[in-house]
Amino acid sequence: IPEPGIVLCRLFCDLPRPDVYRKPMARLHMEAFANSLENLRADHGIVAPVLFIENPFWRPVAETFPGGLVVYDCLDHHAGFSTGTKAMEAEEERLLERADIVLTSSAGLAEKAHGSLLVRNGVEFDYFSRKPDVVKRPSARPVVGYYGAIADWFDMKLVLKAAQMFPEWDFWLIGAAYPAHRQAARDQSNIIWAGEVPYAELTAYLYGMDVCMIPFLENKLTRCTNPVKVYEYLAAGKPVVATALPELELMREHVQVAHNHDEFLACLRDAMANSGTSSEVEGRIAWAAQHDWSKRAGQIEGAIHGRVPLVSVIVLTHNQIEKTKACLNSLLELTDYPNFEILVVDNASSDGTIEYVSQLASRDGRVQLITNSSNTGFPAGSNIGLRAARGEYFVLLNNDTVCTRGWLRGLVRHLMKDARLGAVGPVTNNIGNEARIKVSYSDMEEMAVAARRYTVDHLRQLLFVEKIAFFCVAFSRRVYEQVGPLDERFGLGLFEDDDYCNRIRSLGYKIAICEDVFIHHELSASFGELAKDTHESLFEKNRQYYEEKWGVWWPHFYRKIR
Repeated sequence: IPEPGIVLCRLFCDLPRPDVYRKPMARLHMEAFANSLENLRADHGIVAPVLFIENPFWRPVAETFPGGLVVYDCLDHHAGFSTGTKAMEAEEERLLERADIVLTSSAGLAEKAHGSLLVRNGVEFDYFSRKPDVVKRPSARPVVGYYGAIADWFDMKLVLKAAQMFPEWDFWLIGAAYPAHRQAARDQSNIIWAGEVPYAELTAYLYGMDVCMIPFLENKLTRCTNPVKVYEYLAAGKPVVATALPELELMREHVQVAHNHDEFLACLRDAMANSGTSSEVEGRIAWAAQHDWSKRAGQIEGAIHGRVPLVSVIVLTHNQIEKTKACLNSLLELTDYPNFEILVVDNASSDGTIEYVSQLASRDGRVQLITNSSNTGFPAGSNIGLRAARGEYFVLLNNDTVCTRGWLRGLVRHLMKDARLGAVGPVTNNIGNEARIKVSYSDMEEMAVAARRYTVDHLRQLLFVEKIAFFCVAFSRRVYEQVGPLDERFGLGLFEDDDYCNRIRSLGYKIAICEDVFIHHELSASFGELAKDTHESLFEKNRQYYEEKWGVWWPHFYRKIR
């Protein structure tokens, strides 16, 4: 365990290691890693995971994690690396579109990732600002130092030129280096290669440098770079000379920025001759202190909390206690969204439902019971719950349903990603419209497996339709306040969902079925108890009222199932 609360683990995959820097992951690799993540979740009791991705090729694995909040931490311009491929660029485009949060570390990256949160790099200030007991130096001569990767973005010609101009100085390069760079400097005795060093020993080398440098080439990659090392150099109070990267231009008060080789050499001479007054050194350290990683973490934490608004799940009940128990149990056990409330609106049940929900509410603060003295019907009962709801998003959920892992995050994610969506619903096993998919299972364990198989194959997909059934429907408070409550003239129910969908679409919003959310549905559990003639009478009455409002009602239809 590197630190308290941090566990370092290795994902299991009994297959040859994939090249995740050059090409997409094969399905077998994806499934193996997803299973390994699921074991990790189970072993550590992870309920509401947040998955950070820095390499776009890991997107398919992260998206399969039910209920996971996917954060793309965009640190680099991937196309600028020698390993960059068209496949990587295409995968990054998908990730930028589909991630719940996109973080960027520079203004250049933020320009290509519209809507991202710009969180620049930072420093472990307490570590880098504290001079170690032992300081390492390559010699007693003046030292110009650099640490980090010495790769194709590193201007080796510039460092060679500096070493030749200042033969009385040592140029200390710390980090893994391209063989070509080492070969180019093989005859320059004052360029000293230290190789990689442990992080715990890094400040011993840093404090042995008189001047720190960042000699990067200017290209598409570096123009999007916000070097971590500059914050660390400054936390130690060191003078810094760097090439003119856009992000370093913003630090000109504390960093000497050079626009060409001659300027860089002149800045090195000046920095070595004058490391700065004590106030300048203190200014560098004070500036770095403002950029401690804890402050960056606070920005990211705020963004994560902003993606988990309160959701109010409204469950209408009228008897059917066993179905209500199954529904509420699945809600409480399988909802891996961390911020929701359940409002059970009971329409005068007489089978023990009220007592059961009351006891449940006393044990779990997420559950609230609202009782009616008579059966008000579905529209009026739903409206009572909607008026009492505190959430930013609402879900109307029938009590003859069983939820699956990831269901609530999935519904809300689509609404948050597209402001044009007025309402969304899941796919299901049993309903009289396009939401029904071809799926078979004999119990709830098999249901969970079948549901996951289907939803993983349809991640982030929507099927746009004219109407959805309200056995499970999600919409935002903003849309609700524009559309208004359900029309209570539909009495016990039937056609009120079609009516509400029409009202939503009349305001310019779209209606969609979320292909990556599955809810098991018994279908017409309450209406099934009505006598046949009573149901037919209610149907005809409500159909007539609907057609007075909207014209001819066209029956629902199923999707084409192959």
